[in-house]
Amino acid sequence: MLRRPVKAGDLVNHKRWSSCNQRPSDSQAQIAINDNLPDGLTYISADTTGAPGFICAAGPNPGPLGPPSPGFADFHCTLNTGSLAAGSQVNIVLTARVEPTAASGVLTNQAVFAREQPVTRSAATIAPPPVSPCSVADLAIVKTSTAGCQRGQRDHLQSDGTNNGPSTANAGEVTVNDSTPTGTTLRPDRSAAQNAFSSCGSFPCNSNGAMAPGDTATITFKVKVDANFAPQPGFVTNTATVAVSEGAQAGLVDGNPTNNSSTVQTAVGPNADLQLTKTATPASVVAGDPSSIITYTITYQNAGPGDANAVRSPMWCRQTCWRWGRSTPAVS
Repeated sequence: MLRRPVKAGDLVNHKRWSSCNQRPSDSQAQIAINDNLPDGLTYISADTTGAPGFICAAGPNPGPLGPPSPGFADFHCTLNTGSLAAGSQVNIVLTARVEPTAASGVLTNQAVFAREQPVTRSAATIAPPPVSPCSVADLAIVKTSTAGCQRGQRDHLQSDGTNNGPSTANAGEVTVNDSTPTGTTLRPDRSAAQNAFSSCGSFPCNSNGAMAPGDTATITFKVKVDANFAPQPGFVTNTATVAVSEGAQAGLVDGNPTNNSSTVQTAVGPNADLQLTKTATPASVVAGDPSSIITYTITYQNAGPGDANAVRSPMWCRQTCWRWGRSTPAVS
């Protein structure tokens, strides 16, 4: 008897105790069991070790003891020769696969038992234990942010949640959680893309739409780096998580919990006040005088408070010259 929930892709076993002959005399062949699987279950095999003489196969019974009405045609087992002794019982173990299309909830499997003798035909219904399938979806999340920022600037944070399948995650079944990073202030212009989280206004945020296998839902928001952010240089660290919503009615299962969290760091460096001055000497010259030479001096300085990397200083002489370098505070 199956007592645990199952998910898409699982194989489930139904063990039947089929009291095929409750009469005082033996029942002669032919005897048949016709089974109708619930939607979303696919017949794999049947073990007839506990039912000697029975032969099972997929599809409807082609013989005279076929299904008495539409349905009960997913698989059948038949005893073509021999008999069942009075009061005897047969055990058949059916193995079926739960497909991604299986409806969430409780699935009940039923079968019809039929026997035929020269004059008599009768049928009985066998109801094995119910199966409680769960949908399975590999929920994953990836966090990204601005490459770098300074004190007082905005950092754009983005969370991309993806359903890697195989089942669809219905509205309300997925939760994304995030928080405002330390040393920052949440901006009021948070936004979300038009997807399963389009109504996200705060965290934790539950999906308001379905996510089919392969779908990605994006949530973006902005924070402002505090003016006294420390240490400098340092990092704004932000972590987002995705999970099956607590209290989800359908019983969704995340098939791979290793990708449910993602962390990103945004480098924060101090501002650098770059200054440039240019002077010329002498103060005056005489036109046409070969000894009158003008000297131009260009001075660049970093007034801090932080270092400035890859500084570019254009200096115009007879041709354009470029100077790249590193400037530290109070050094010109």
